[in-house]
Amino acid sequence: MKGTTHLLIGMFLGLILPSEYRLFTLSFTIIGSLLPDIDTSSSISHQTIRLSLLRHRGITHSLWIPLILFLMLIQYSSLSFIILPFLFGILSHIFLDGITPSGIRLFYPLGILHVQGTVRSGGVVEFVLQGVLLFLIMITVVLKLGSVLNLA
Repeated sequence: MKGTTHLLIGMFLGLILPSEYRLFTLSFTIIGSLLPDIDTSSSISHQTIRLSLLRHRGITHSLWIPLILFLMLIQYSSLSFIILPFLFGILSHIFLDGITPSGIRLFYPLGILHVQGTVRSGGVVEFVLQGVLLFLIMITVVLKLGSVLNLA
């Protein structure tokens, strides 16, 4: 999937997840949704933090990092307002890349469980998904803004 799609899903999740700290939730779901592409030279996350040693759709697209985050969540529940949105962002990225023909290896570097789909990156389905996400983001913002301003 393209970075725009990952960004939009991160924004949408950041808006709909229950939170007392909306700005943190929004920020960390977006960061989490973009971070797995740190292994791609053209990605926003790679241009911010350069890690050229990583194989694309390798460890950053596996379930190991979400598993570590989940264990951290259990150990440091007081940081759940950061860890949980970050975890949701990363999982959304892994899911979206998992439905492309290239797919992902869920337990990289182990050769087990290669998941792939038929949605082409940059194709019509992704373009429609971006439109749907934009629409959902706009509706969510209007509803949240209305409840803050007591318009609803």
